[in-house]
Amino acid sequence: MLVKLVKDNNRLKKPAFRGNSSAYSDDVTQINSYKGYINYDVANSSNFYSGTVPFDSTLNIMNDLGRFFTLNYSETDKKYKGSASLFFQQLFSKTAEEKKFTKAVLVPYEGASSSYQYGRHTLGKTLNRVVFNKNNIVLRVYYTVPTVN
Repeated sequence: MLVKLVKDNNRLKKPAFRGNSSAYSDDVTQINSYKGYINYDVANSSNFYSGTVPFDSTLNIMNDLGRFFTLNYSETDKKYKGSASLFFQQLFSKTAEEKKFTKAVLVPYEGASSSYQYGRHTLGKTLNRVVFNKNNIVLRVYYTVPTVN
């Protein structure tokens, strides 16, 4: 499953239309403040930093390797697992004035292939449902504490 950002109205997060230059500039500034750990769906855009991003691209959280942050299911453990520690470090370091992206949605994901170098989200008419029991959702955060000599 792919982790995408959503707005407060539960719609997928997209940047403002380029014609609205101040709103678009604000969105680009907010995204850049995450230092590459928020990016666009590569299937819908060519290169965010060169300014060629179409305004209809949705935002993904990126993992520590610069790929989409996915939660992959382990048949052995019967759980979903994923890691995006650098994104969460960026989120933690934001001040009260800076935009914190704290809402996300899980969408079906097709892994990398010859057609899609980074993989892509797959929204369509087929349904392969995953149900999470609201009383049994656990977010585990593992961290290290530096030792000062």
